[in-house]
Amino acid sequence: MLTLTSLRYRWLKPCSLNLPQGKMIALLGKNGCGKSTLLKCMAGIWTPEGGDIHWHTQSLLSLPRTELSRILTYLPQNPAVHFPYSVEEMVAMGRYSHLNKSCEHVLHTLDLVPLRHRPFHTLSGGEKQRVYIARALATEAPIFLLDEPTNSLDIRHQLEFWQLLRQLATESGKTLIVATHDLIAVSRLFDEVILMHEGSIAGHGPQKALLNKKNLDSLFL
Repeated sequence: MLTLTSLRYRWLKPCSLNLPQGKMIALLGKNGCGKSTLLKCMAGIWTPEGGDIHWHTQSLLSLPRTELSRILTYLPQNPAVHFPYSVEEMVAMGRYSHLNKSCEHVLHTLDLVPLRHRPFHTLSGGEKQRVYIARALATEAPIFLLDEPTNSLDIRHQLEFWQLLRQLATESGKTLIVATHDLIAVSRLFDEVILMHEGSIAGHGPQKALLNKKNLDSLFL
């Protein structure tokens, strides 16, 4: 169980949530409502001004970066890579906090072995997203935080990406918290939704209970 207790940061009002393990959880709301801020505070990129985050009984805010990276991994919007790393080097970055640096198993799992020596910048959008997920998997973290991960993908690659995330939740027990505007994917594949409005949590619960016209109108109109 991932628990947020009165987490706040500047324009982010106190947020309290209990998020179960092994679920796909959508973070929904208008641009500027606080979705990215919440994810960055959870990831330890921005230091919250108050509150706490617990994974089971362990407080995450007090952990060193290397220890935190073993519990959660974060994929920002449109991540930039400025150096000519190979696919294998990109995936291996997920192992920096582990003594065993091998990423062979992850390369096989994401079908990246044929691409292992390719320069990352030469890949298609869908291939790059597979590499980012492979790097996240290499951390062995049980929690994935993803900020609008399908923005740069065409329809086919979006479908492949969502199916991959569904597989990670169902078969690997990962907790996936995803800021997205793809309501079709949310209605078909996600277990729960978190509704955000003007820096506050407006609702949290099963997708089938909360993803309705009334709630969507209040969020987006």
